Amino acid sequence: MAETTAFISMANVTLMVFAGATPTVIECDNITISSCHEYENLKNASRCSNPVLEYQFESVQVETLIISSMGSALFNLIASYSSNLFYFALWRFFAGIFAGGVSVLLEESPRWLVQKGRIEEARRLLIKIRKIDRLYSENFEKDLDEVLRIEAEKEEDAENDKKYTFIHLCCTWKMLGQTATFLVGFICSSMPMYALLFNMEKLSGSIYWNGAIIGATRWIINITVSLADYKLQWFGRKMSVTLSTVITLICLAEIIVFMKTELRGTVLSIGTNLIISMCAQLFLSKYLIVNELYPTAVRNLAMSAVSIMCRVGAMFSPQLFYLSDIAEWIPYAVLIGFQFVDLLIFSLFIPETKGVHLENHLPPKHERIFGKSN
Repeated sequence: MAETTAFISMANVTLMVFAGATPTVIECDNITISSCHEYENLKNASRCSNPVLEYQFESVQVETLIISSMGSALFNLIASYSSNLFYFALWRFFAGIFAGGVSVLLEESPRWLVQKGRIEEARRLLIKIRKIDRLYSENFEKDLDEVLRIEAEKEEDAENDKKYTFIHLCCTWKMLGQTATFLVGFICSSMPMYALLFNMEKLSGSIYWNGAIIGATRWIINITVSLADYKLQWFGRKMSVTLSTVITLICLAEIIVFMKTELRGTVLSIGTNLIISMCAQLFLSKYLIVNELYPTAVRNLAMSAVSIMCRVGAMFSPQLFYLSDIAEWIPYAVLIGFQFVDLLIFSLFIPETKGVHLENHLPPKHERIFGKSN
């Protein structure tokens, strides 16, 4: 199920790469054009009435989502004539497929189930995990029952009906600094990745080959970092984040340096490939740190908060390239600024979490500055 969820998420990103790919204007009224800026100047001067476009492929943006729109419209129309709730739900289901609505349900973690008092569900899930790992034995269930009994008693001794909100992510000065760092950091990490990913048509060569090369590079980097994390005790989460950010900074700087040279196309392609791949590794490492740093009670809230910030960065980052109307190097300079801020605050406020014991509960109330009622 986890692999299916990852596949769907990646498919959504890939859709945006190809759906948003814009054509290139090559001439207008027999006047050769080398950039969109020249086309805009001609159009503003009323000297361009018949632009000629060149496509690597006719993207979804060009085809206006005809199939999806027609399918969604058709099944919504059929649903409006439904005679009962069953048929209404059925036709709306098919309309949702065409609209791209896909949801995948994952099993909750055993620890979360124990905290919610769902002991039997946690027991079944732990046995299932043990069998999948081929570590199941007859004595395991006896030991498991004892562990679950102890954990259930701990939860019963705790306060009843605990209600946690986002404010509990900032309940101490230390957690406040860490939460602020993550919120800002995830925006900074998403900016270069999505800014470049959603402007891939600016690279030389085929958008298909560029996409395939980026995908392969991401896999190689992810697997290499995973092996290093597993085999090398000194290679922790902070090392992974720091290296990824530094390499991203170097690539962005090189793109600016070689922007006006003959090597521009090659450097831009290689740099973009590495930047997107490194930012993908940044996300993996940071999500892992968030999971390991926050107590179980607010771990899901922390993941939700940083995911929201990631979406914020994804919304605004593609618009950065409008700054190239002023100067072509400005978008890359802005991205360097974001990455530098991310590296600085991450180094100052986030500790190493590799091998650290996971906390179950929030700090005691006397240590909190917010959220003292729970």
